[in-house]
Formats: sequence, C-alpha cells, structure tokens
Amino acid sequence: MESAVEALLAKQAITEVVYRYCRGIDRFDREMVRDCYWPEATDEHGSFTGTRDEYISWVFDRLLPRYSWSQHFIGNVLIDQLDLVAGRQNVSPMGSPATTVPAVFPNTI
Repeated sequence: MESAVEALLAKQAITEVVYRYCRGIDRFDREMVRDCYWPEATDEHGSFTGTRDEYISWVFDRLLPRYSWSQHFIGNVLIDQLDLVAGRQNVSPMGSPATTVPAVFPNTI
C-alpha cells in the first residue's frame, strides 16, 4: 500500500511540474520554467538538445520573442508507472498543444 501511495504522490508531483512549466512558458516567466528542471537536466525539445540553462536561453531569447502570447492546453497526462518503479528521474515526451500569436500581429486577437 505504501508504494502505491508513494507512486500516486510522485505522479501528482510530476503532473504539477508539467502545469508549472506550461504556465511559465505562457507567462513568459523564465524563472518559473527554469525551476521545473533539475540543475543537471538536459532537454530534447524538437530541434533543440542541450542543458537546462541552454534550453532556457534558447526558448526565452530566441523562440518566445517571436510571439506576443502563448497558451497551452494540457490533457491526458500519463506518467508511466514503470519509470517510477525503476526510480528513473525522467519524464517521457508529453504532448501539450500550444497556441502562439506572432509578435508582428500583437493586436489581432
């Protein structure tokens, strides 16, 4: 029973990190997003692969300035129980559709 409760708590904690990450991106909050990663983390994010801090620089200095706003829609969060049992500290790729509006059209919505 204890391991089941621990697994549920771990899943909820991971889910909340996903929510905070999306909120940080959508609010253009660099520190909120940075706090979602372990200091030694790496990110494989589409065309980008690198360390936590390299990713933060890439997304906030190169990617997000193109947009006037961003909005994520999160659904069907599935965290593989096997990863929790194995003690791995990684999260598998998770889809989260996002809507962005180019900064060149800031008053269109």
